[in-house]
Amino acid sequence: MEKNKDKALVKTRGFDIIKLGNSIDITNKILFTDIEKKFNKAFLKMNSKDQSISKDKNYLLLFETDTHYGIKHKYNYEANKLEDYNIAIGLFSSILNLKPWHVLSLYMKGICKIKLKKFESAIEDLTIAIKIDHKCLSAYNARGVAKKKLNDIEGAIEDLSKAIEIAPNSISYNNRGLIKLKLNEYEAAIEDYSKAIEFDPIFAKAYRNRGFANYKLNDFEVAIEDYSKAIEINPIDANTYNSRGNANSKLNDFEEAIEDYSKAIEINPNAIEAYHNRGIANRKLNNFEDAAMDKKNYETLRNQNHGK
Repeated sequence: MEKNKDKALVKTRGFDIIKLGNSIDITNKILFTDIEKKFNKAFLKMNSKDQSISKDKNYLLLFETDTHYGIKHKYNYEANKLEDYNIAIGLFSSILNLKPWHVLSLYMKGICKIKLKKFESAIEDLTIAIKIDHKCLSAYNARGVAKKKLNDIEGAIEDLSKAIEIAPNSISYNNRGLIKLKLNEYEAAIEDYSKAIEFDPIFAKAYRNRGFANYKLNDFEVAIEDYSKAIEINPIDANTYNSRGNANSKLNDFEEAIEDYSKAIEINPNAIEAYHNRGIANRKLNNFEDAAMDKKNYETLRNQNHGK
């Protein structure tokens, strides 16, 4: 009887262990499903302005199975309204309550705070992410951007250089180029933009930025080449048309400049600088009525902006 009792006891314990294991598996599955839903909802919120973002993809899975997924796809993280970023932050915070070491949620939370211009708070989240994963390329890159916004130029360059050291990539080179541009180190900026283009030959922003650096060096024809390439890749960027118009104006090609400024205004009717610049070009060609109309539109937009 004792032997049978022992056998029954062992069997019962074994069954209890199996039940406990199954219970843990079910709990983990429920927990992961909850995190997955919250993450994907938050990601869509912080990208609500981007019509190309699919609502059917599992972004948590995509980011976690490819550590460079975000860098490769160059998400702009543009939301329709600021409140969308706050909603996303709430969802990421909810995930972090369940899983405090979730680096991806810390990173995304930091991005949302950068968009809300809460740079110090963003740096705190990104620093925690880096402490958990000291090879988190995206966190170094984002923290570098936040430091630049706070005029911590040395810290920004250090973070972006660290991101490049971890894995050379177009985003970090482009962002470091922006800092060097701000420091008026135009040749160094061009080097970084060129490296960004080397890693991503269809990176329109890098061409545009390199064009501006060339413009600052008075290499207007080279600048036009870069702007034209950026437009070829992304023909709906009003800023690039405006910039190419400025380069054409420097070469006294005012008719070409007016075409560029007009295209910028067609894309963005609130492109205040394009109205101002087109007005100047029209005056150069003695198109005084058109120049007066451009001046009027420019002043209207300027007053509207001051009223905001």
